[in-house]
Amino acid sequence: MKEDLIFPLLSEFAPKYQEELLVKNLQNALKAFTTNNLKDLRQCIQKEPLRFLGFVLGGGFARAGAERAGYGEIAYKVLEKITGNFSLSIKLEPEEVWQEFKNHCIREEKGVNEKLNRGVVEGLIRLNNDVGNIYQWIKETIESAGDIDELFIRLCGIRRVGPKISALILRDLVWLGDLEDKIQAHHFYLQPIDVWIRRIAVYHWDELSEVQDFVIAVRISEACQKLKLSGVRFNQGSLYFATQTKGP
Repeated sequence: MKEDLIFPLLSEFAPKYQEELLVKNLQNALKAFTTNNLKDLRQCIQKEPLRFLGFVLGGGFARAGAERAGYGEIAYKVLEKITGNFSLSIKLEPEEVWQEFKNHCIREEKGVNEKLNRGVVEGLIRLNNDVGNIYQWIKETIESAGDIDELFIRLCGIRRVGPKISALILRDLVWLGDLEDKIQAHHFYLQPIDVWIRRIAVYHWDELSEVQDFVIAVRISEACQKLKLSGVRFNQGSLYFATQTKGP
């Protein structure tokens, strides 16, 4: 089967994705430019949870157009202005954060896009208020339950987040916490399906050309488990390869 060869090769691109995108974004959000060590970055998350919330909000805008508009960076600037001290562990007012986000977009002459953005901003702020620290919530849930079903459903319940962004947030935070081996079920929730991952899947299984993203996520997850590959590494590596080469 083609996946026996191609899936391991694509997984080898995962470190590039992690180093060039995730670690860089973490360093920027946490202002931890002196280290790229994950253990050190995890400690920074514990010390400055609101800086990390800026990183999570950046993931919440991982949709077509939103990343290019720089909404993640705007969200971080807004959090900095409102809190003034990232080391504090405080509850934020979602409506206040949204209004400041809106005003910041106007000042920078970027489209506010309230229909798509307001739910993401207010929803992730409310979630963080409820759980205290999104990273710690994900880590403790996986370690105690061995599952990500509850996490995925909770994230999907945020207006304008949806399955793709929920899977992307989970995928990257599972990688950050080195938690994948602790997950016993629902591994397909770690497979965000965008146009590039869909093309890779259809290249391997042409019968998937018209199916929903969920079916593709399950098929990829099953193939990774059969090949004893990390589904997280496959997804990250495939995305890096596809966006760098504009293929397959």
